[in-house]
Amino acid sequence: NIEDYRSNIHHDYLGKVVLVSGGQTRQESVMNGLHAVVCDTVMVHDGARPFLCKESLESLKQAMETERAACLMVPVVDTVKVVRDGYVETTLERETLMNAQTPQAFQTKLLCDCMSKALQEGYVGTDDCSLVERYSDVKVKVVLGDNQNKKITSNEDIQTLK
Repeated sequence: NIEDYRSNIHHDYLGKVVLVSGGQTRQESVMNGLHAVVCDTVMVHDGARPFLCKESLESLKQAMETERAACLMVPVVDTVKVVRDGYVETTLERETLMNAQTPQAFQTKLLCDCMSKALQEGYVGTDDCSLVERYSDVKVKVVLGDNQNKKITSNEDIQTLK
């Protein structure tokens, strides 16, 4: 219940924290949150990455002083292969691959416009940057993230933390 969360907001954050209802998908939840944003820049983060360090956040913030979109990313360390019908088709060049993390940062209007276009088209992206890539000519700036900013999505992920 959203009222339970509201009643637990520390008094120092009253008026600074706005709670909105989530959607059926991550993308719908982000769109709901965007309706409450009243600033020029927004960072979209998810609860699946609880180990964000201050340095990464500061680097992302600094990038947004000159960029319209930026994403925390870390280099891929595994060999990645394209597989079709159960057979290896090709091996991708690891030097050109990076894993996206959150938060991802955007000029608010840019992300809102791209979200609206995605909604009209019925497109669901794998992350918010994918919407900017698809619906605008804006290049997303890569900001080096931190491997400690792990994504926790399964019980196995939790077990590796112990």
